[in-house]
Amino acid sequence: MTRVICGVDVSSTSLEAFVGLAGPGRSFANTAEGIAELAAGLVVSGLFVSWYRTTFDFPGVRITLAPIWRSLYWPMLLVLLIGALVGWVSLMWPERTRLRSSIRLAVHGLSLAIVFVLLRDRAWVEIVAPQFPAASIQDAVKWTNFGIGLTLLITALITAGDSFLEIRRIARRKPVRPLITSSLAGN
Repeated sequence: MTRVICGVDVSSTSLEAFVGLAGPGRSFANTAEGIAELAAGLVVSGLFVSWYRTTFDFPGVRITLAPIWRSLYWPMLLVLLIGALVGWVSLMWPERTRLRSSIRLAVHGLSLAIVFVLLRDRAWVEIVAPQFPAASIQDAVKWTNFGIGLTLLITALITAGDSFLEIRRIARRKPVRPLITSSLAGN
């Protein structure tokens, strides 16, 4: 049996978004603006719901996010919303490379600040599972936090590299080719 949580019916003229089969719905024009409005609404709604979700319960196991995640909710939401602005600018003014790069640079700066605040904490999750040995739970917490820390470090490195490319795009008149294209072309 399939249970519909939410959905979007697409026609040539409209997008009909609804919650559940008989729940509330709204109609959006099947245009770039309508799609952008629907996407923004879905993102903001999803983020709002996730704001209250800091504990995840599984049979016999409870995973709780550290308080730092809730403290950084608004800056992370701001990064996502500014990212949506980049998409809107790309849609409306595809030739405005410097404007897009400037906005991306702001996103990267805020993202790096968030990552560095998170890296200072070092304890990002807690795991409670009474039926498992305490040593096993401590190992699970240690390795989960290690994985999150490694992911944050890699995110910081990639974001710093992207920031460098955006600074080059802003400083130059001609567009910068992605590094992968340059290396494949032998240049």
